[in-house]
Formats: sequence, C-alpha cells, structure tokens
Amino acid sequence: MTGAAGPPAADDAAAGGGLTHAGLAVYCVSGTLLTLVNKVAIQQFPLTCLLIIIQNAIAVLLLMATSAAIPGKVGALPPITAEAVKQWLPLTCLFVLMLFSSLEALKYISAVTFVVLRNLTTVVVAGGEFAYLGTRITLPALLCVASMLLGACAYGATDLAFDATGYAWLAANIVGSSVYQVYVKSLARQEGMTPTGMSYLNNAISLPVLALCSVALRELPPEPGLIDAADPLLWVGVGVAGARGYRHSTSA
Repeated sequence: MTGAAGPPAADDAAAGGGLTHAGLAVYCVSGTLLTLVNKVAIQQFPLTCLLIIIQNAIAVLLLMATSAAIPGKVGALPPITAEAVKQWLPLTCLFVLMLFSSLEALKYISAVTFVVLRNLTTVVVAGGEFAYLGTRITLPALLCVASMLLGACAYGATDLAFDATGYAWLAANIVGSSVYQVYVKSLARQEGMTPTGMSYLNNAISLPVLALCSVALRELPPEPGLIDAADPLLWVGVGVAGARGYRHSTSA
C-alpha cells in the first residue's frame, strides 16, 4: 500500500516551491523595510559610501555568524581568492552602484516615490531575462508587468514632490539594479552557490571598492556637525539597516 505522502520528486518540488514563495515574501518585506530604514539613516548619516561600508560590514559579520552557527543549512562560505574577486568584481561594482544610487535618491525623494517607481526595475529585468537568459514570459505575467509600468508612469506624472536630482539617481538605480539582477541570476546558474555564499562574496568584495569611493568623495574626515556620533539612535538605525540588508541580500 502507498502512504499518504506523494512521490519523493513531488515532495521535493513542493518543498522547493514553498521555499521560493517564502523567499519572495521575505525579499518583498525586507526590501520595503530596508527602504524606510535607509530613508531615516541617510538623513542622519549623509556620508553615503561610509554608511554603506558600515552596513555591508554588518552583513558580512552576520553571514559569517550564520555559516558558523548552522553550517548544515547554509553551507561553508566560499574563500575570497584572486580568481573569485576577478569573477565577481563586475557584479560587485553593479551592487555598489545599486546601493549608492538608492541612498542618493532617498536624499531627494520620498520612500513612497522610490518604492513605486522602482517597480520599473521589474519591467527592465523581464526584458533582460527574456533577451539574455531565455526566460519565457507568459501572457498573464506580461499583462502584470505592463500594469506595473502604467502604474509607475501614472504616479510619476502626478508626483507633487518631483525632484530632478532624485529622479536621476532613481533612474541610475533602476538601470543598475536591473543589470545586477540579470547578472546575478546568470552567475547563480553557472556557479551553483548558496544564497549565503553569493551574498558573502558580494558584501565582502564591495568593502574595498566602497572605501576607494569614500576616499574619492572626500567623506573623511566628515564636516563638523554633519553627523552626531554621540546619538545612540543614529547607530541603532545604521545597525538595523545593516541587518535588514543582510536579510534582503540573502532572500534575493
């Protein structure tokens, strides 16, 4: 007699689908929360590259702790070798562009505007996946993407708080995020890395890149009175943003 459970292949597929849906849910929630937290963080800590360095360093530490605590679940972290840096550096530069442009945009536009118009990333990614990865787009999915495009355009046309600088940074974010997402999916197919391993390489390799950008932008030493280093809420916000970034990158 057969039991109530389905075939192993069906069970595995169901489990995989459940994990995918859970990952999507966490990604959506963490992405929205990260935008809200970053809106507050960049107002209190306007040194963009230095802020990202702190957040990404927190993410690296959390990833190392996760790998050490539950190695059976997430696997060992990949070593940072010269070959790994060479392979991941283009992706890391896109990652830095994505983070930097998002924080710069949030200096000028509201979090609502950022979240709504960033939906245009989905439109660009859909085209990129179709053109470069051969992803099939069904008619219902195409209609959903088209509705997102129309909704974003309608919102932008009626945005009373329009700021050209903010919209320029948002456009850079949309382009950078779109190329990044298509590229990272391509690498994921080739390398077969765990989400934790991919996030670790991205965040760790980004630190020296961001340090160079910070020096180039003359963020150090900060201007007197620019930040209140003694304010505990400042560091709580930065720490929370780093933790949210860790969850956001691994769920993605």
